[in-house]
Amino acid sequence: MCCGEKADARRAAGDGGAFQEHHRFSQRRACRLVQRHRATIRYHARPAAQDGVRERLRALAAERPRFGYRRLAVLLRRELGAVNHKRVYRLYRQEGLAVRRRQQADRLAARPVSAAPQRAGEQWAMDFTQDVLANGRAFRTLHIVDLCTRECLAIEVDTSLPGARVARVLDRLCERHGRPTTIRVDNGPEFAGQVLDAWAYQHGCDWTSSSRGGRCRTATWSASTASSATSASTSTGSSASPRAAAHRGLAGR
Repeated sequence: MCCGEKADARRAAGDGGAFQEHHRFSQRRACRLVQRHRATIRYHARPAAQDGVRERLRALAAERPRFGYRRLAVLLRRELGAVNHKRVYRLYRQEGLAVRRRQQADRLAARPVSAAPQRAGEQWAMDFTQDVLANGRAFRTLHIVDLCTRECLAIEVDTSLPGARVARVLDRLCERHGRPTTIRVDNGPEFAGQVLDAWAYQHGCDWTSSSRGGRCRTATWSASTASSATSASTSTGSSASPRAAAHRGLAGR
């Protein structure tokens, strides 16, 4: 039942209409008997137009099948201004939308290959690597590479690298090298957070995902990340495990 139907039901139940019809009371007297304000009885809902929000919600859900209604509400606010998340949820349910489960065919589907960068600083690529030291402690490394010059712009090493930490690294690189046009990442959950999505929107960067074996997985990228992981392991003061020395998963993950 929509808001207008609920209001009509409430008015029919206790708006004093029976007193006016059967006892010929005035509206003022009938409202006094049922203890209702006259403005409440006279009010008629004026629902806002939902067509524009509904159509855009369907389009965004088709473009981002892995986004729920909360993430879609963020995208709608960026385009349409103030949109209540409860309104988005109601339209989301009415349209029968849901987060689509990832199928094997979707994982292996070929993605369109973007144009090669023509100048330094135009496209960056980011990826995480993970391994374990000889003492059993796990560590992660974040690698950011310029796809035109193949220069490794930054290597961040720590036991935990949340989205806020990655955003700070990107801010530092933008101050030093300028803002890139495109940042390419893989399909991992590390880059699917709201912090990095908001950072890309605020800085006007195109946040694109690369397919398995794409441009981010070239031999140059694999060799640079593997050698970087070796230097990071040595700089921690502990010898890396044989698995880290062999760089398993860094070059062919």
